[in-house]
Amino acid sequence: MNYSFDHVHLQTTDLDATVAWFERMFDARRLWIGEFKGTRITHLGFHGTFVNVFHRPPANPGVTPEDAVIHHFAMRPDDFDAAIADLKRRGARFHTEPAAVGPHLRVAFIEGPDNLRVEIIEGDLPEGTGLE
Repeated sequence: MNYSFDHVHLQTTDLDATVAWFERMFDARRLWIGEFKGTRITHLGFHGTFVNVFHRPPANPGVTPEDAVIHHFAMRPDDFDAAIADLKRRGARFHTEPAAVGPHLRVAFIEGPDNLRVEIIEGDLPEGTGLE
């Protein structure tokens, strides 16, 4: 059995601001806007990635990425340096500036609405890890 990743589902205290952030940072497109069980939802798509954003405050609105069920998710651009420069032009707030993580990976983390953290990643795990 093979699986592929389909989407991530986020809750936000400000749906419009969160959707606008994804549009501004990643050129996301609104694929569907509506309601689900009485809650506003927007389904976003960008470069083969899908994010559903629900307007529903989390049980603890002050939760940090370290305390959340999902700490972050990662985006892999085709050109890491160009992506970093582009995100800076778009006004991204960097939690962690670009840095090498060992000899094979470079990462940076940006912050979004409601303490959302998105990793920008380049490189692969070294051979022999079983995950390459």
